[in-house]
Amino acid sequence: MSMQSKKRRDQKKKAFKKKAAHIANKAKDPRKMMKQISENHLDLLQNIEFALISCYRRDDTVDDCILRDVLKAILFKKTYDDIRIQELAAQLQAIREMREDISADIWNDALRVVLDSINTHSSLAPEARGYIDYISPFVK
Repeated sequence: MSMQSKKRRDQKKKAFKKKAAHIANKAKDPRKMMKQISENHLDLLQNIEFALISCYRRDDTVDDCILRDVLKAILFKKTYDDIRIQELAAQLQAIREMREDISADIWNDALRVVLDSINTHSSLAPEARGYIDYISPFVK
């Protein structure tokens, strides 16, 4: 095998490993992601949670399912007819625009961390407020 062939083969291996690592990072372990975001971007999580809890405090018809749907709408570019979801999505988008210091990946990871917390702390039954009750004491 010639030197050029070996070099090309090595370059292809490196490219393959790099692509595999990138794909692995896309499917992040939620616990590791939560730890990383909590340690490095706690202020961002607080911004998101403040918006969610403030919405509930203004409108007590908001429940965990609405909060979940807002995050899904943003993360997965879904649309909902519910005006509460639309308004809260707009508030979160305003926060995103103010936080130019963070990348889109970090923003999305933070939203996923909060979404995972909602899924963990709520039954997600209609009118369930397990997540809201859990996080409210921490949000002033």
